[in-house]
Amino acid sequence: MKVNNVQNNNTNFGMALKINPKLKPQLLKANSSTIERLQKIGKEVENVKLYDVCYENDIYTPAVRYVDKNDGKNYFAEMKRQEGLLGKPYTITCGDDTYQGYNPKHPPIFETLYKDKADEKYKQYASLPSVHEQAAELSKILEKRDLMFQREYEAEKQAKLVKENQIKEQNTKQEMAVDNLLSQYQHEFEQPPQKTGFWEGIANKFTSLLSR
Repeated sequence: MKVNNVQNNNTNFGMALKINPKLKPQLLKANSSTIERLQKIGKEVENVKLYDVCYENDIYTPAVRYVDKNDGKNYFAEMKRQEGLLGKPYTITCGDDTYQGYNPKHPPIFETLYKDKADEKYKQYASLPSVHEQAAELSKILEKRDLMFQREYEAEKQAKLVKENQIKEQNTKQEMAVDNLLSQYQHEFEQPPQKTGFWEGIANKFTSLLSR
């Protein structure tokens, strides 16, 4: 699991609906209902901090992007790609083996967040009136997933820290117990003289006699 801290110096950070000012001519020609819809979406996503609903090239095709400018992925386009594969058969070849199956009926993020209710939650998402509402909802779903991952990461890090501290504490207690034991009963033992074998003794005496 990869977790990134969000840092963004853009003055628009936190403005989850972003519209390219070059689209003003399209907005001027649009129906009032389109303007009202975009206003409604802006209110709906104003508290989303990690993902933006973006209108970059036209006012009819939203993109959903992570706030980090280094992430160029369009998450709404990816969602549409995944939806095009739902329930369809797939084939995987690995060496000489071929495996077949069917894609699930919901995109993976719904399984991650909602488990047994994934189908129900996806149906609710898919039933939204248009791509605009879906893009807004997706920005919230993505943020919910990321915050869940962040909590899991922090919990794992805290659990690891607690375990490390427990091990350190146990090692410290062990060392103190050993030091206490040795302070009471430590004794340096002298090495006894090494015994000489019978034939080695004869050889040493013979060598001693020759050296006289």
